[in-house]
Amino acid sequence: ARTAASSLRVTSAQTAHRMHPRHYVKIKRLPWGAREESRGVAGVVCRRNVAHRQMRTSAADCRLMLLRGRLEYQREENRLSSIETVIEQEHGYLRMTVQRIAAAQPDVLLVGGTVSRLARDLLLEAGIVLVLNVRKTLMDRIARATGAEVLQSADDI
Repeated sequence: ARTAASSLRVTSAQTAHRMHPRHYVKIKRLPWGAREESRGVAGVVCRRNVAHRQMRTSAADCRLMLLRGRLEYQREENRLSSIETVIEQEHGYLRMTVQRIAAAQPDVLLVGGTVSRLARDLLLEAGIVLVLNVRKTLMDRIARATGAEVLQSADDI
């Protein structure tokens, strides 16, 4: 813990006033292993599963995209239309959204909400790893550690 706390650097007097190590240093205890096997990790450590079994589970020097909202088609509630038309609109919207995501060339997409099944399959085809239901606090820590911007919705891409 001392090693982790001593690695923090203050960049300005204003930051020093708000900076407290408990916001930046987390101690994780795993129920196996000996004390001698303990080690420090610079960065953010979390346990999340990928959305599809065929997506890769490890990546080094990857590009991240952080999306706080959901990746789904928003249907209009009080409007009558045929189901085929709604499905066509949904497929078109999700294809366009996944194309915009793929154009940014991320390796990993972290989403704070849910993602439709069609979008999952399209992201799998594009070779983008998808992680679902990432909590806001975890996404903020990842953004702070990587310097990435958290997008509020898929329309911000």
